[in-house]
Amino acid sequence: MITKKNILILKKVSIKIKKKKVISNISVTAKTGDVICISGPNGIGKTTLFKGIMKHFSTTIDSGEILFNDKNINNLSTDEIARLGFFYIDQNPVELPGIKLIDLLRIIHNKKNNEIFEKKINEAVKKFDFNNELLYRDINVGFSGGQKKKSEILQAYFFEPKIFLLDEIDSGLDAKAMKYVITYLNSIRNKSIILFISHNKTFSDLLKPNKTIDLSKKINE
Repeated sequence: MITKKNILILKKVSIKIKKKKVISNISVTAKTGDVICISGPNGIGKTTLFKGIMKHFSTTIDSGEILFNDKNINNLSTDEIARLGFFYIDQNPVELPGIKLIDLLRIIHNKKNNEIFEKKINEAVKKFDFNNELLYRDINVGFSGGQKKKSEILQAYFFEPKIFLLDEIDSGLDAKAMKYVITYLNSIRNKSIILFISHNKTFSDLLKPNKTIDLSKKINE
């Protein structure tokens, strides 16, 4: 079965936080199979780039175009962008009191056959060495940093994104957990577009990006 190639294009995109322009005239092209490291020093705008793509409430697209499969998504809402297949993992995942992780996964799974869901849950718990008890707690509430990251990647496993935006997914993970996450990402890299931010050379070396975009050089172009 041939996987359809998805294409994400940023054309001279500028992004503001409040009235301050943080990203200026950034152009990026990524297609299915690309694993792209977004690099640069702290404060250069790496996180702002991801939040801008997702239309995070703190950001504004000041100019330029963001295209997904030739469709301009500048004016779409965050949930509309997510429904296109975008999945963003923040470097500090938020807590969602009142929503059980198991219930969210069931909604994402969106299948009536409960046996299939239970099978996938069992596979996911094993795949990411995830504490089964956390499935029945409110999302990320009281989780450690590493547990939050594994909770988010568990959600991605059910969501099956076309585009991953990973902001320091490795932060808080021990070596064992990082191995599980790397194994998963490498297993789906030919079906997705992966853009990631990391200050961990080991993580980057294991993920083996085929492109690196240094925002400090882009801004100075």
